[in-house]
Amino acid sequence: MQLEPRVLQNPVVLFSILPFNPPFTPVEEAVRRRLRLFDMLTSEGYTVRTAGPLEPKANSAPWQAAHLVEAHNKDYLIRLPSMNDQMMLWPRDMFQTYCGQVFASSGAEAYTQQVLAALGTSCQVNVSDYGEGGMVVHSEDIYICSDFVYDSPPSVFSDKNLQTIPSCSIHLPNSDLAHRSGDHIDTEVNIAITAQARLLFVNEEYRLEFLADVLNVSRKVQADLIVIPKQAMHVLGVNFVSLPDGRYLVPQDTIVAKVLKERLGRRAVIEWPVEPNEDYGVGGGLRCSSNVII
Repeated sequence: MQLEPRVLQNPVVLFSILPFNPPFTPVEEAVRRRLRLFDMLTSEGYTVRTAGPLEPKANSAPWQAAHLVEAHNKDYLIRLPSMNDQMMLWPRDMFQTYCGQVFASSGAEAYTQQVLAALGTSCQVNVSDYGEGGMVVHSEDIYICSDFVYDSPPSVFSDKNLQTIPSCSIHLPNSDLAHRSGDHIDTEVNIAITAQARLLFVNEEYRLEFLADVLNVSRKVQADLIVIPKQAMHVLGVNFVSLPDGRYLVPQDTIVAKVLKERLGRRAVIEWPVEPNEDYGVGGGLRCSSNVII
């Protein structure tokens, strides 16, 4: 069973209630930055939501954050009865929607149903590795997945161009790359497919380690390869968000933002200011901390 047409026609951008990095930022400052992002996207016409805990908990940063978000704009917040830190920090890895169907990662079924219910809908939730969004990047009919995905591709992928690319945890265990990306690929690779351009973004270190695989995928999806130098990695420009209307949410003044604006036009890119000297580290990028429900 698919999501209802009204949900598909009014997609939601779901963000974590707190950014993962930097870890020692005071809650008030972290929420202030989050709310600036929510307000910016809302002004661009997007429906933005974030999930917070239902029950109060002593000394809980997410509970404090939820209170601050609700005071600013109660429409932004949905409260859920059962949430752990992973669910609050990385909604992308809890579930994904592909072609109107919902796929949840193992253990995230209840959370997924609660999010859908809070948005006023429900549907069948399929448990699959493909529900862990960090292991799959896609644009239009192109899907690139980590080879850590062991489940068979869902039937909705039958007419898609599905490619597999190495996960660092399998092929480079104990390396800096494996520490950064683990089983996931979306901190190393991303794709933007439009009528104007076909672009495959990849970090320099990942390309050097898996050159043959990267070139093979680039050829099979017929995309130009854009390499992000190592010195630009700290802001995780590759970890950009493909928005429902075909635009892209990208860290400001990054190579990714520059290329997307040059190839697709300035209107196609929404830039999010990056704090000076901020390092997004592991899982702190825009894509990792968001989900698009469509």
